[in-house]
Parts: sequence; structure tokens; C-alpha cells
Amino acid sequence: MLTAKNLSFSYERRAVLTDISLSLEQGELVGLIGPNGAGKSTLIKVLSGVLSPEQGEVVLAGIPLSTLSAREIARRIAVVPQSSGLVFPYKVLEVVLMGRYAVAEGRLFDHPTDVKIAYDMLGEVDALGFADRSFHELSGGEQQLVIIARALAQQTPILLLDEPASALDLKHQVFIARLLSRLVKRERKAVLIAGHNINYLARFCHRLVVIKHGRIIAQGEPRQIITPELISEVYETTVEILCDKCGNPIVTLPGVE
Repeated sequence: MLTAKNLSFSYERRAVLTDISLSLEQGELVGLIGPNGAGKSTLIKVLSGVLSPEQGEVVLAGIPLSTLSAREIARRIAVVPQSSGLVFPYKVLEVVLMGRYAVAEGRLFDHPTDVKIAYDMLGEVDALGFADRSFHELSGGEQQLVIIARALAQQTPILLLDEPASALDLKHQVFIARLLSRLVKRERKAVLIAGHNINYLARFCHRLVVIKHGRIIAQGEPRQIITPELISEVYETTVEILCDKCGNPIVTLPGVE
């Protein structure tokens, strides 16, 4: 559904991505992990058309992403960024309605259909009670839920999320994991999640992609990827791997003396 072919990208003269090839298929939930500065956020920006690769290309359902307009891309790919970038004091409902712009061509955002979808998506992320509040009055975790609702309101077949659970409490980490798993299973969405919580992503992702210094180091099922050797090498620190009662790997740090 979404394929990256030999992508390379640099900020000025600093290489950030080098020869990245990656596919994201319908009905698949993929976790993207790696240390700070590995290129995870940049890769999401290239995959969503925010940035253009210096080499290689991104192909969406057989169509080069570079040939599509921003509106056409937004009808197919929704993104949850690390930061909302919102400055104006919007109401929460207004923020979620922004996700409807790609399909609201020729009509106002307050069309009853769009408003209903916005309310429904707030309900999906357990944030319906925030609808009439100012976005900037919310906590970081509450804002994150609203931005996820905005992406869901686009009703796209592809979701790209950059650390969507970083500010969430335990209850909502589980809530969002279950929601994304349900969207993948029932609606056959393709979902890519970048994050630092390896244990969290390993618990519900079908596949993990490991990136370091802008290159893919490994990819595969979590039980294949999460080994003491690989994780220690990628993160440059000693780790220990345990297993939960279902056999899922758990990364732990050795005791500090």
C-alpha cells in the first residue's frame, strides 16, 4: 500500500536517511524504533509527503507520492506528529474538524456530517468530554488524544503516528493500542507507529523496523528483533530481555550500583 524505495534525505549537508526501503501493507501494524536522532520523525515526514527525498521515491498504491497534491495525500494518509504546532486558541472540536479539510472541499467545516465525525472520533479516543474546551487548556496527554482524533477524522486507509503515546498515562496507552489494533483488524488500515517504548510497541505491533543513523538495521516480528545483542548494539547500552507469560519479549536494564 505504501512503499519507500531507496530513500535518502539530508538537512543541508547532514545525511539523515540513507537508502531506506520499507513497505507498509493493508491490515498491518508496524512499529518503528531506534535511538534519538535515528531519523524516525524525518522518515514519517518523507513518507507523508511533507519532505521530498533527495533520492528514491515513495509510492502510494502504485502512484508516486510526488505526483499527488497535498489534499490528495491527506485523503489517503493521516499523520500524528510529535508536536501539534497549534498557536491559535482553538476549541478542541475545531482542532478535530481540521482533519476533515481534505474531504470537505466545497463545503464549510461545520457541515453536520463533519461535526458528527469529529464528535465520534473524540469518543473513539476517550476525549469526548474535552470537545468544548480550549485546546491549550489541556494537559500534554489530553492534547495528544485530540491530535489522534484529528487524524482519525480524516478517515484515511493509512495512519502514520510519531510517538503517539509519549505523554499518555497507562490507561490511555492501553486504550490507544487497542484502538489502533481494532482499526487494523476491522477496517484493514495500514498503521506505522514511531516510538521509544520498545515493550509497548512489541506488545501489539505485527512487525518492528529498527533504524539507526538513518539506516534500517533490522526488521521482523518482535520476538525475532528484540534480542539482547541487537538492542544493546542499536541503543549502545547493555540490556536484558525477559518474557511475559505470553512469551512476549520485555527489555529491561541491568541493576545500577
